[in-house]
Amino acid sequence: MLTVDEIARVDEMLEDTDHLSLAPHHGKKMVIFFFPRADTSGCTRESLLFSNLIRDFADSGVAN
Repeated sequence: MLTVDEIARVDEMLEDTDHLSLAPHHGKKMVIFFFPRADTSGCTRESLLFSNLIRDFADSGVAN
């Protein structure tokens, strides 16, 4: 598990339908959001709350 400010040491990550390449984001701050199960009420609430933080992430210099 990554901690805050830890550098991911991977080139790509498996998504639910594809792979995400981290190469274009090298050297940039990123927030990577994981959720345990899709299509559940908890997942939906968590995703909506997470979306409300987008401005905070941008203010912290996180890549968009």
